[in-house]
Amino acid sequence: MSGGRAVDGSGAHAGQPGLPAPDLIELPRWVAPLALLCAIGLVPWIVYLAMALPSHTRAEHYDLAWVGYDAGMLVALAALGYCAIRRSPLTGVLASVTATLLVTDAWFDVVTTARRGPFIMSVVSAAVIELPLAVLCTFVAVNAERVRRRQYRRLWQRAQAAGAVAERPAPGQRARRP
Repeated sequence: MSGGRAVDGSGAHAGQPGLPAPDLIELPRWVAPLALLCAIGLVPWIVYLAMALPSHTRAEHYDLAWVGYDAGMLVALAALGYCAIRRSPLTGVLASVTATLLVTDAWFDVVTTARRGPFIMSVVSAAVIELPLAVLCTFVAVNAERVRRRQYRRLWQRAQAAGAVAERPAPGQRARRP
């Protein structure tokens, strides 16, 4: 077994035909093709935007956009802290969301600043605060997922040892009636 998959690649748990491996996520089959189709569909859109958008523009509520975005980061960081204190299963997801917000904030801070002084401040802020914090959040997200997977694997092994797993039907199958 490699990476939680059976040797045949079916996802069935070794020794228990029909049962899913404990560390695989049950997703509808359409999720992966839809995500890949959307990613492919973005290519022409990005090319169009690169050719059609002006390099300079004036936004009416530029300040409101940035204040709102930073308020969203505040909420994400506060939620991450709260979930981390409570050791919630949502910690990894919130860490991932927060890392994404931080990287996006650093990117837009740097590329939307025109004057030299604020530009240098944006680059320093990105290099010293936002990007290192994003790396830390990514570490938390990956580590939280590893810990969750390890805990589920141990729980699965205990259930197997107790014989509780064999008595239950595989997901998507009906229970046999005596």
